[in-house]
Amino acid sequence: MDGIHIVAFAEEDDPDGFEFLEILKDVARDNTENPDLSILWIDPEDFPLLIPYWEKTFNIDLSRPQIGVVNVTDADSVWLEMVDEDDLPSMEELEEWIEDVLAGEINTEDDNDDNDEDDD
Repeated sequence: MDGIHIVAFAEEDDPDGFEFLEILKDVARDNTENPDLSILWIDPEDFPLLIPYWEKTFNIDLSRPQIGVVNVTDADSVWLEMVDEDDLPSMEELEEWIEDVLAGEINTEDDNDDNDEDDD
């Protein structure tokens, strides 16, 4: 995934962040043999001055765990939509989402097609 990274933001000291990291670790363990899988975990608490930048750049709320695909060349991103803000994704949901990312079914270019047609 050239220039594309799976990025997870979660605070290890936060109960939801800890639970999310445990789920993420389980997914990583189950996919250890997959050479295409690489997940970058960032604890926002370790970089407090970057939180406003990340939230603005990626249009996400870092007060809760987030996982997304980031294109480092243009900072374009797609984030896992969590339907219920109180519920974290299950291991199965997270694994399915990551598999979709690796298969190219979810990518940062999907949202760029919305404005391709001229309305003239």
